[in-house]
Amino acid sequence: MNDFNRAYTPRTGAGSMDMSVNEGLRAFMLGVYNKMALGLLLFAGLTAWDTQRLKNMYFQIEGNVRAISVATTYGALSLYLDFINMFQFLLSIMSPRN
Repeated sequence: MNDFNRAYTPRTGAGSMDMSVNEGLRAFMLGVYNKMALGLLLFAGLTAWDTQRLKNMYFQIEGNVRAISVATTYGALSLYLDFINMFQFLLSIMSPRN
């Protein structure tokens, strides 16, 4: 019973299995990062497009106080929804899948 060696670690080729898991994980994370970057670019472009649309709308209705107040409310809601969609996209990418 005294000859039990606690420092003994058998070599069964587990190193090659670790490398294959590591490569698979890298490929998965690269896909996740690509989807995240594409989605962020999409929603950032949508936000920029909405901002330009609001700017053009402001120049078209200059002088009309009532129309400007409605346009600012509409613009704030539009930009708010853009940022909420961007945040929701990030949450869906980062959430664990069951």
